[in-house]
Amino acid sequence: MPSRPGRLPRFFHCIRYLRTRRRLAGQIEDVKTKINDISNRRNAFLFRRIEDATSSSPTLNTWHDLRCASLFIDEADVVGIENPKRVLISWRLEGKKNLIAISVVGTGGVGKTTLVKRAYDSQVVKKYFDCRAWITVSNSFTAAELLGSARKDMLKKAKERIPDGFDTMGESQVVNELKDYLQEKRYVVVFDDVWSKNSWEIMKFAFPNCCSGSRLVFTTRISDVAASIEISSHVYRLQPLPEEDAWKLFCMKAFRRESKGVCPKELESMSRSMLKKCGGLPLAIVAIGSLLSKKDKHVLEWMRVHDSLYSEMKSYSSLESL
Repeated sequence: MPSRPGRLPRFFHCIRYLRTRRRLAGQIEDVKTKINDISNRRNAFLFRRIEDATSSSPTLNTWHDLRCASLFIDEADVVGIENPKRVLISWRLEGKKNLIAISVVGTGGVGKTTLVKRAYDSQVVKKYFDCRAWITVSNSFTAAELLGSARKDMLKKAKERIPDGFDTMGESQVVNELKDYLQEKRYVVVFDDVWSKNSWEIMKFAFPNCCSGSRLVFTTRISDVAASIEISSHVYRLQPLPEEDAWKLFCMKAFRRESKGVCPKELESMSRSMLKKCGGLPLAIVAIGSLLSKKDKHVLEWMRVHDSLYSEMKSYSSLESL
């Protein structure tokens, strides 16, 4: 049967249109991939590039992920968290006996992990709770992985054996296993660096409300995550360090060896300029201070670091962009 006039041209037009859309979609995905790659490289290698740019010889040092490093910051590097720490501990130990969520909200690098870890490791918290677990939440995770990690952490602290076949359990099995274990226990579980509101929705069934004073603690950059947790909750919004505390921390790191935390007059102007770029973020201050502590305390050497830092960060108002 002969086709109607105009049907064939429309058919070829549709094919060309679909090809164009598919090609455009592919190009958009390429751009998104490149943007993600650039962002990941910046986050991973920013400070290493500064180190390389200011070193007269190749260096074997690399900068570790700052979020991971925040778990191991020296006690001497912790500034300005004593009052927030007391607040967190009081929320964990006092108040209602029903299950309560505590969310620490703040921008990347502001010290959420460091603060929560200090409270988590305090002797008073260790003695109060029957079992504890710390879970670092990755951007891609399954509930079985996270809950399994919590269960293993609790077993390890209690010096108990991991059940046979535990690693092959499905999500519902892990939920039930953890829920049974936590019944009648006073527990505290930390979920560090939560990005998605779905995280809690998936995992909440594993945590029974036994009215024993148990606590769940979340650190997140996203206020909506804290707001999405429907059980009784506290929210602590952690702010960047004030100027005086930021300067104290910077000097402790950069000048610890030679002048016991005192900045030489001739380096103060450039030091304060670099500190300003950190935006009051403790992890950025510790990172740059550690880099500077390895450099000669001469104006020319300081200027090379200063200029390299600004060259790397000229597109960003502060290291808060990390």
